[in-house]
Formats: sequence, structure tokens, C-alpha cells
Amino acid sequence: MAPKRKYDDSYIKFGFIAIETNHETRPQCVICSTVLSNDALKPAKLERHLKTVHPKLSDRPPDFFMGKSENLKKMKLGTSGSRFELNEKVLSASFKIAQLIAKSKKPHTIGEKLLKPCLLNAVEEVLGEEAKNKIQEIPLSNNTVKARIDKISFDIEE
Repeated sequence: MAPKRKYDDSYIKFGFIAIETNHETRPQCVICSTVLSNDALKPAKLERHLKTVHPKLSDRPPDFFMGKSENLKKMKLGTSGSRFELNEKVLSASFKIAQLIAKSKKPHTIGEKLLKPCLLNAVEEVLGEEAKNKIQEIPLSNNTVKARIDKISFDIEE
């Protein structure tokens, strides 16, 4: 088993903070909320993510990413007392919906253009405004769905 890498505070300059997942430190992008593997805790890999996924932000100072980090932490807190549990459920829902989109062979934009509005309307009608706000946190953008499908397919290949 590969050794566990440690997060360094200087990685914020690449737009990453550390989160704890299954007793393992992993880097999370403060821009797109993508959580990478512990193996990606290398400056070169973090910088590559920043320059390929967010090229327009690659010249920003660390203070910019610190601000984004604070916003991300506030979003995670949400209305639930346990931010980690909420984040895991939202992430799980995002993966499950991405898998359904992949199986349907529809464009990835269907997540944000059709599915999410339908979910929001139905949940608000049946469960109320508070539940709607929780569903709103599920990321279903075109890029997110593509990334989820890529991750699912990569796991299958292994």
C-alpha cells in the first residue's frame, strides 16, 4: 500500500485545501469542490489541475484561494450540524445521478437543465423549502457530471 501523503499549507496557492475522508487526508479544490486522491497531494499534480481545469485563475494570488476556501467552508456547514455527513450525501447523490445520466446516453447538460429543476420543484412541493435548499447543493453541471462519469469509469477499469 502506498504511503499516505501529508497536506502542506502552501498548497493553497494551487487552490487546494485538505479534507479528511475515510481517515485519509485528501486535497479538495476550492473552485470546483473536486476531491482528489491522497496520491494527488503533490505540488505538480495540484498545479496541473489548476492550470488545466481553471486556467483563467492560475495567476491568482494565494489570498484569492483563501477567500474561496472560506466560502467553501461556509457552504459545507449548511443547515445540518454535521457538515461531513451532509457533504458525503450530496457527493453520493451527485455520483448516482451522473451514473444514471451516463446509462441514459443523454447529454451531460441534462443534469443541470432538466433533472435539477425537476428535483427542486418536486422536493419543494412535497417536502418544503428546507429540503429544496439541501437538494440545491447537489452539483450537476456539465463539467461535474463529466468528471463523475470519468471517475466512475476509471474505478471500473481498475
